[in-house]
Amino acid sequence: MSKINILYQSSIPHIKMGGQKSLLALIDNLDFNKYEPQVIVPELGNLSEELAKRGIKYHIARIPAFKPIKIFKVLKSYFEVSKLINENGFSIVHSDHDKFMIFVSYMSKKFKTVYHARVVHSHKYDKHLQSRMNSIIGISDGVLQRFDKSINTDNLHKIYNGVDCDLFIPLEDRIGQKRFLGLDTMKFTVLFVGQMKEGKGIFDLIKAANKLKGNPISFIFVGDFLDESIKESWFEYKDNNALDNVKWLGQKNKIQEWMQASDLLVLPSHEGIEGMGRVIFESMACGTPAIASDTSGVREAITPETGILFKEKSVEGISDAILELMNNNEKWNQFSIAGRKRALEVFDIKKHAENVMKLYQRLLNEKG
Repeated sequence: MSKINILYQSSIPHIKMGGQKSLLALIDNLDFNKYEPQVIVPELGNLSEELAKRGIKYHIARIPAFKPIKIFKVLKSYFEVSKLINENGFSIVHSDHDKFMIFVSYMSKKFKTVYHARVVHSHKYDKHLQSRMNSIIGISDGVLQRFDKSINTDNLHKIYNGVDCDLFIPLEDRIGQKRFLGLDTMKFTVLFVGQMKEGKGIFDLIKAANKLKGNPISFIFVGDFLDESIKESWFEYKDNNALDNVKWLGQKNKIQEWMQASDLLVLPSHEGIEGMGRVIFESMACGTPAIASDTSGVREAITPETGILFKEKSVEGISDAILELMNNNEKWNQFSIAGRKRALEVFDIKKHAENVMKLYQRLLNEKG
């Protein structure tokens, strides 16, 4: 029996964001006896390097902006991608890039299309995608709220993201892990992981760090700044308030090591920024409790048994939640155990891949 060819596409060539991590995790857990994946990337980067290590074939193709001035580039790219799809006989094309999926929706109908929606805020192409995609995967109910329920809901499917629960695991010696990473073993370590941008709540969290300055707490920020002016403002606040309890470490590989060493993960994102907050259940899988802003998608990840939701943009809410878990070992342990259990039962990457493959099979069984 011949394998089913699947074409994935990433609009970003580097593994810095959740979408690229999720793509690799899905590919790693496909049934390779049934499916043969290939990936389009816009240029060479560490994503293509990781694909090559796995023996996954990749193609380089950049999708130009949909502007009249670029009409010839758009048409050239259209025919190149169409040729690629036809020559390889792909049965399914799957991407979280809305413009790319609009692109392929006008091509031959010999393949099925899957758009992977990962964020809560609506895109201007949502109605168009909803009417032309064979299937739309939303990573939470909050994400699926983007789409118009009066158009077509049969092609909308909720499939939570997944985490590798064999890689993201609790460590018995959290103090030893802190020492290994050069962290202060005498302080309660609060971790932020994500893009260093305003919508992620980085100013809310550093203000909470200022409010808690007199406590034995260390705040660790992991992620890249996307805007130099935001970086300058953030460091200006840090320096003006002499926040020696705050460290920015930039982008880090093996993020599970930092979650295993930390005592708490905080995701203070603003409404519309997260689809669900992948770092929440990565942290849960490591047995590290998570607290987060009470926003769409995020509130589906954290339950009252696993963590604390605080009011969006509330410095006081962040501060109170941190102190509550720092000073209540019993609650911390309950959250740690329940979080790991929830990660295994709801967010395991194997369950995610299984649900996606079931959707593929359903699409391929459909006529037309």
